[in-house]
Amino acid sequence: MKKLISAIMAALTLSLCLCAPTSAADPKPTNVKKWDYIENFDKMPGSIVFNKANKPCQAEDISTSVESGHLVMKNSEAVEYAVKLFDDKVVKCDNYIIEVKYKLTATAAANTAFQVFGYLSNGFRIHSQIGKDLIRLRKPDGTFEETKGVTPQDGEYHTLRYEVKAGEGKATGSVFLDGKHMVTCDLQANGTKDAFVQIVTKANKAGEEGVLSIDYVKVKKIVPEQHIVPEWSFEETFDGAIDSLTGWNLPAEEGRSAEISDGILVIKNSKKGEVVINIQNEKIAKTGSFALEMKARPTFTPTAGSRVSLISFMGEGFRIHSQIKEGIVSAQNTDSWSSGNFANNDGKFHLYRYEVTIAGGKAVCNVFVDGEYLFTSEMNPNDGNSIHKLVLNTPADGEEAKLEVDYIRSAAVDFSKLKTGAQPEPGKPLPPAPDTGSAVLAVSVIAVAAAGVLIGTKKRRNDYFLCS
Repeated sequence: MKKLISAIMAALTLSLCLCAPTSAADPKPTNVKKWDYIENFDKMPGSIVFNKANKPCQAEDISTSVESGHLVMKNSEAVEYAVKLFDDKVVKCDNYIIEVKYKLTATAAANTAFQVFGYLSNGFRIHSQIGKDLIRLRKPDGTFEETKGVTPQDGEYHTLRYEVKAGEGKATGSVFLDGKHMVTCDLQANGTKDAFVQIVTKANKAGEEGVLSIDYVKVKKIVPEQHIVPEWSFEETFDGAIDSLTGWNLPAEEGRSAEISDGILVIKNSKKGEVVINIQNEKIAKTGSFALEMKARPTFTPTAGSRVSLISFMGEGFRIHSQIKEGIVSAQNTDSWSSGNFANNDGKFHLYRYEVTIAGGKAVCNVFVDGEYLFTSEMNPNDGNSIHKLVLNTPADGEEAKLEVDYIRSAAVDFSKLKTGAQPEPGKPLPPAPDTGSAVLAVSVIAVAAAGVLIGTKKRRNDYFLCS
């Protein structure tokens, strides 16, 4: 009997260990599915700057070239050689990842210094040093947090990963070498306005050469992800006749019109000024946090100045005021505009999503286009009636601007309770929820089977159940 009880307890312990989350330990590198910037050096990048002793120079002045898909820096001088990598995808952001795959080969006397700088955070920087047996990260007071006993300069290729999170007046950085955590500390403040990655080498003894070979440099902005809204309180897909629209005031005058054609609302304006369409019904109610989504195709006028505006007063005490212009999407802040570039004049329908979080006396709106994060805007206070507005503006008489709307919808939501991912279009099923219960049961079965016991009831010996 004692053996049976011991076996059961062992099985239950194994089951709980397998099911329970692991305890807090060293940070793990983030799984990145898609990088924003990848430079693999199949040729010399166009957006690269060379420096020698902090002065601009040419690639040959610092013995730097591209060889067999690698950026190779040869340094036998006791001065710093540096390369700066720029790109329109390397931008200022709060949270980001930099990854560098490199190999450093040097003579013992060279004792080559290898440093990585990252100037992507607003107000902070990465300053990392990679020595023969250590990796360092500079702290706010100018000293370094370091890990010793590693071999990052052994002539083999290694992967360096820097992960940065910023907020509330500070930034924290973590360093990983070949996927293993090395260092985490607060980062040094820095006001450099440009965004770039800088790599520096220096031979600590003149005449002794160190060769740094870089396989690639990657950058990933860590940005908000779009949420999957399970149910929309207001949704219009334009499947019926135009007179079936409830609470829409549509234009009906010379030069301005609206019609439904093949399930698409088509709004046209060839008269200078704005067509304003208010959408107001009981399904658009004042609320806290909410999502607003529109799938649409704007056609802009030849003369610059045409635009589409999407305005919503659904948020309690705040409003969305977004403008869609040729090549750009913007939203009004409390004192300015936030914007993101986007090729919306390509003749295709695009999905515009606004996710509004209202808390602590302010409202923040994350803007997504086609499921991709574009920018964040802090919304203007406004306490108007709960309506959505569509505005189509043309800059001159006789120049027609057009807006085709496939659907528009909104819902009050609690984003903390929603999954992120691709939102199905109207009429399409939601992705299935993960079946966590089955997974736990399966682990329990394995655990009990490992102990070689099944537990039966006295009353019904042929019926067995499993403890989990």
